[in-house]
Amino acid sequence: MSSSDTQLCTTADTSCTKDSCPCKTNCCVVKAGTCQALSGSMTCDAATSVSDESKVSYTETGWEVAATQPTQTVFQAKCCKKKETCDKYTCLGDYKAKPKTTVAPLFDPATAYCYGAKCAIRDMMTCCEATPLTCSAGFYSVGCSGGKTGDQAKSTVTYTDDADFQTKCCKTRATTIDPKCDASVICSGVFVDAAAKATIMCMSTRNGVCVQPSVAARKSTVCCTTKAGTCYAAAGTGSVCDAAEFADPAKNAVEATATDFKTKCCTKKATCKAFAAVAKAGSTSATIAQQSPAMLVLLVLGGAVAFGQ
Repeated sequence: MSSSDTQLCTTADTSCTKDSCPCKTNCCVVKAGTCQALSGSMTCDAATSVSDESKVSYTETGWEVAATQPTQTVFQAKCCKKKETCDKYTCLGDYKAKPKTTVAPLFDPATAYCYGAKCAIRDMMTCCEATPLTCSAGFYSVGCSGGKTGDQAKSTVTYTDDADFQTKCCKTRATTIDPKCDASVICSGVFVDAAAKATIMCMSTRNGVCVQPSVAARKSTVCCTTKAGTCYAAAGTGSVCDAAEFADPAKNAVEATATDFKTKCCTKKATCKAFAAVAKAGSTSATIAQQSPAMLVLLVLGGAVAFGQ
């Protein structure tokens, strides 16, 4: 396969940044013999290590040839990095670090690995423990019932038993304070107000959709609906562009129907040849220099441009 006028990118954009490179998927392959390429057949020790993102383009002589590829042990030493352990994590709220134990169940914060390269809040249950009989502990071990929710302001309050926990640590959610769609969500662009929008109550919103709606609103959680007669709406009902073109997001709000969708809503894709030319011209520019390590390991198919060489 070559970088030519017949090999196409996914969009018209031939640029590459640390966050985006639309032509990468169709125009590039991973450079043979790099840690990134070898990760397809070799793995880090899942219990203790993760892939080292700073080493994705790392290679040594002979690694590109199957007969002289590194062993699993060498791969792990060269391409992986150790996860942090619990002794690096600071427990939050009313939680404290789990102590080292010498009887079962054995636990040592210096050898208990976190889930990822860095310890984070998701590791709190692994590395930390709640002070017994405080609300923060009961939120996990007891839980609120009767439609109530945990009162985070009471996390350090102590309780005596499950019934006392319900009284001291739980509260009834006041749905009247939840923001309504009409106040918290503005529908614009390719979206218009949904029917009965003013009656929908949410705890929070994302992209026009209520997140964690109150019980009364569970049957109607969408604040906005797609505006009919636009490129966006037509694409959502099955209209597609020809193979050499793509549905251009910049044209989402353009008025269109299924009949004229291709004319009004589609844009020609860039070619891999054009991408290779841009990549070659910018190989010493800030655009290329700012790419992430994972991007730098790629080669333009059939072209002279080699990121990471």
